[in-house]
Amino acid sequence: MFPITKKYIANIYIDKNTKKPVTIDPNTARDIITNAKDVLKLHRRGIPLIFPNIKVIEKVLLSQLQI
Repeated sequence: MFPITKKYIANIYIDKNTKKPVTIDPNTARDIITNAKDVLKLHRRGIPLIFPNIKVIEKVLLSQLQI
């Protein structure tokens, strides 16, 4: 898990077999977002569950969004 912005998403992922865009169920998307927020909260409290330096990455991405 690491933070990104839309700038870093180049294309929609297309399934090579069906030639259709890959999507996920809205319930699954909600679960992923909820779990990611929980992990981020724990990381900010000093529990290192993820390895990238997300504080630095988040700071850089937020500054890019403000430009």
